[in-house]
Amino acid sequence: MSTHKIITELLDENMIGAKKQISDTLYEKLGEHLNAFYKDIAPTLISEKKKSHDDDEEEGTPGKKEDMDGDGDIDSEDYKAKKSAAIKAAIAKRKKGKKK
Repeated sequence: MSTHKIITELLDENMIGAKKQISDTLYEKLGEHLNAFYKDIAPTLISEKKKSHDDDEEEGTPGKKEDMDGDGDIDSEDYKAKKSAAIKAAIAKRKKGKKK
């Protein structure tokens, strides 16, 4: 048991060993608690990610490049225009969700 090891180190006046045992015990406890939270939270994160990915596919073909500015080539201006349009759509979607 870890508390027994800590007490033994303290009685032997080995402060470095006691500090190491305390640190190991605390990290072990922290790891146990983080794993418990992960098991609770991870399934919801995965389902939200899948839902978000499904919504993206409905809006259009992901990765398809378009000439947004009509100059005949696909360049950084097209990327900026498409990014701006996506941001505006996300803001509108968020506002629509808050009104309900």
